[in-house]
Amino acid sequence: MEKTLQGQDAPKVLSPKEQLMASMQLTLETAQEVEEIKGKVEQLEDKIDNQMTLDYGMQRRLQKAVGARVYSLTKDESEKRRLFSELYREIKDRFGVASYKDVLRKDLQAAI
Repeated sequence: MEKTLQGQDAPKVLSPKEQLMASMQLTLETAQEVEEIKGKVEQLEDKIDNQMTLDYGMQRRLQKAVGARVYSLTKDESEKRRLFSELYREIKDRFGVASYKDVLRKDLQAAI
């Protein structure tokens, strides 16, 4: 009875050929998992580049850039209002958005 129990608990010793096959199988599974992860990373990068809009800090950077540009061009208050309006309209038209807040992250530098 002890021999039977010991036989069940003892690990099976693999031959060199079986060890090689098990190692190759594990390598293949790992390679497939890596390919799946690469695909998911590429999808995330695509979403970040093509779908994510500006966060609050980025919106403020754009606002400050517009303000700096307007204030560098004129001192006249009515002219400033017109320039602010034109600059924001140009940003919306150029980037095809309803608000400067909807500019894509990848386009921030171009907008500035």
